[in-house]
Amino acid sequence: MCPVSLGFKTPLDPTIIWRYMPLSKFYTFVQSSALWFAAASSFPDRFEGTKAAAEASSRDRLWDRLGVSEEQRETIRGLTDWNRQFSFVNCWMMNTKESDLMWRAYAGANGVAIESTYGRLRSVLPNWIFIHEVEYIDYERDRMINGHSLAPIFYKRKEFADERELRAVVDVFPVGDARRLGTKPLPTGNAIEVDLRRLLTRVILSPFPAPDLLKRVEQLIDSAGIPLAYSSLDKAPRR
Repeated sequence: MCPVSLGFKTPLDPTIIWRYMPLSKFYTFVQSSALWFAAASSFPDRFEGTKAAAEASSRDRLWDRLGVSEEQRETIRGLTDWNRQFSFVNCWMMNTKESDLMWRAYAGANGVAIESTYGRLRSVLPNWIFIHEVEYIDYERDRMINGHSLAPIFYKRKEFADERELRAVVDVFPVGDARRLGTKPLPTGNAIEVDLRRLLTRVILSPFPAPDLLKRVEQLIDSAGIPLAYSSLDKAPRR
């Protein structure tokens, strides 16, 4: 069965992809053998999963012509929040080399980067999970692809373009009306099990790692047989 598609760009294999994380998250990743898909609503950027201004304005004009009441409008607008709460995202950076920016933002001096390829990621995830490149747009001027509730999850503002992000996305809606679920907390994410040996090409220690980082990471991945390497940023300049 071919993987599902939303019409967004999909990278050619073997496009190299990266995830950067502190040691604590890497430990959880290895012990669980699972990728964490975080709820879009948990991301700090408030634009995640929302409509662009052009779509919102077009929708408002249509509502005006149809005489849609304000109460009905608010109900429909609430679907944006619903989609953000129940759309779950696993993020990667597409790059041929390590990123100093990502090291500093996500891993620090006591973390790792995991390296894979688009093809490896696609092979370890079910076909019903969407995997596409993020499109970076001007939310005031540009338009989005319509036709699927998950489409807005594959857009970000142009200010984030340096991330060169690849996203795996799935929606997991609750049974019944979420407003009738009582006080049960909303999920912050979902873990999906994967084969680490098939997924990873290697694990890289953070630049200038803490003295015990090598030993701790070796103990975690020893049985998995995954190659371990030092950061390319550790290389000394020629004099």
